[in-house]
Amino acid sequence: MSLLAPAAHSAFVAAGRVIRSGRTLTICRGEVYGIAERTERRLVALIQATMMAVTRMSPSG
Repeated sequence: MSLLAPAAHSAFVAAGRVIRSGRTLTICRGEVYGIAERTERRLVALIQATMMAVTRMSPSG
């Protein structure tokens, strides 16, 4: 996560999306915007993550 600006806003909007989805790995990206006035928004944080799909093991092993 990269914090880009102070989050001193009255409201926030976050959006995330999948950049690439494979068989086992998925690359995701998210952005958080601070809303200052009615339409003015400022990017305050970014995140990029790689997620791995794993299969759940049965309780019996």
